[in-house]
Amino acid sequence: MSSAPQIYRPHRALIARLLGTGILVLALLVIVATVVLTVIGAPEWVLVILVLIYIAAFAALAAWAVKTVWFVRLDEVGYRVRFVRGAGVRSAAWTDVAGLAATEPKGIPCLELTLNDGGVTLIPVEVLDADREQFVRDVREHLRATEPRLQP
Repeated sequence: MSSAPQIYRPHRALIARLLGTGILVLALLVIVATVVLTVIGAPEWVLVILVLIYIAAFAALAAWAVKTVWFVRLDEVGYRVRFVRGAGVRSAAWTDVAGLAATEPKGIPCLELTLNDGGVTLIPVEVLDADREQFVRDVREHLRATEPRLQP
């Protein structure tokens, strides 16, 4: 088991969908700014500057989303899930995991981690930019690495 954490990012299609929504929001902001600036009689260069600021902010957000956003992080100690609505328990140590199962709540394929205290973490595998089977193997490998070893 390597000491470097394994990071699972959002699927590219999901990022594209979110960025598409961002473009629509940007367009609405430009329309509202145009109307407001026209009503108050502001010069056109103010609108140009606002549009450039909006575009720069959107580009920064897009770069952040593509390069740094992650959904699941596995390391030697445990796991952490973020930006996944309905995930349940967002982080736990591997020693706290009692079971692992493939489930489909509401028809969405998920990996379910059941904890010793009864808590549950649901990770929808379709939102990850990774092979489903490899992700499950990685989680199992981390769980096996924390199992108590039998002493001879």
